Amino acid sequence: MTLVADLREISMVDSIDRKHKRLAYSRYSEPSVRRLSQYYRAFLNAENEGSEYLSSAQIGSWVGVSHDQVRQDFRSFAITGKQGKGYPVKNAIIRCREILGHSRDWSMILVGIGNLGKALLEYPGFWQHGFQIVAGFDNDPRKVKESENNVRLYHMSELKTIVESNSIDIGIIAVPGNSAQDVCDQMIDAGIKAVLNFAPERIELPKDCFLRNVDITFALETLSFLLTNVA
Repeated sequence: MTLVADLREISMVDSIDRKHKRLAYSRYSEPSVRRLSQYYRAFLNAENEGSEYLSSAQIGSWVGVSHDQVRQDFRSFAITGKQGKGYPVKNAIIRCREILGHSRDWSMILVGIGNLGKALLEYPGFWQHGFQIVAGFDNDPRKVKESENNVRLYHMSELKTIVESNSIDIGIIAVPGNSAQDVCDQMIDAGIKAVLNFAPERIELPKDCFLRNVDITFALETLSFLLTNVA
């Protein structure tokens, strides 16, 4: 879920007119945006079950936060409810989609066709939520075959041409850490403004671009901390 939430956060920012996007984005904290993605899932689940309304307590229980936190977040996102009934599911879904950038599909490229890259190409959660990997890239000619999971693969030398001709919105980095900054620089040079980075390396982007890091080791260390100190 974190994967799609990170992409939604990027798309939410990029879906706002660029002249005003930073001002609009500053209204929301990163944790609240991540929770919004979970709230959205709660409303979708309720819709599938035939529910017309959800209370803040029900939503909080589904997401794992207090009902006060739900109400605070919804005030920030202008998601309104009805006293005594709760939040209308269909209206809330529409509002969540507006904020999260679901008014359009998002085109992505992936760089790095190793084990992680191949797994990401096969991940169905992307296209199910409006994110489409349209091309994959690698420096190794042995990995650049015609396609992988219906995604066309190219050599890195073709990245700029493919990005410019396909109006790519988001770049995904799945290369070793020592190659991450160079790959990121090539993405930015080609016109990409948002990057999802899986490499275990800190990378830098221009101020008018957006970066989200996915660090699996960090999540594992959190679990090992809990097992060591809490369990």
